[in-house]
Amino acid sequence: MILVATKKFESELFLERSITPYRQPLGKAENEMNFYMDESGTEGMIEWEYTLADGDGDCEGIGLWFSDGDKKLTDYDGVFELPKEAIELLKENGYDCSYVEE
Repeated sequence: MILVATKKFESELFLERSITPYRQPLGKAENEMNFYMDESGTEGMIEWEYTLADGDGDCEGIGLWFSDGDKKLTDYDGVFELPKEAIELLKENGYDCSYVEE
């Protein structure tokens, strides 16, 4: 995988679960998203690291799939919903995110 771009930002984070309605505030966090692509241009990932004010943190991997040759996002996995910052990161680097913006 080749590092394409990095995005750093601060945001409020929430823990959500899809089995039952559940949303727990985690607080303000420092975030870093590293966007990687494979050589074929059809598979990528975002490595999302965050650190909360109390020093706790974690890393989530978001798998990304693109149609061959046109940088159009066709699927993702690893998070319930693709964060707006991830969409911004992809769009800033010329990727079509209409799949998740509809």
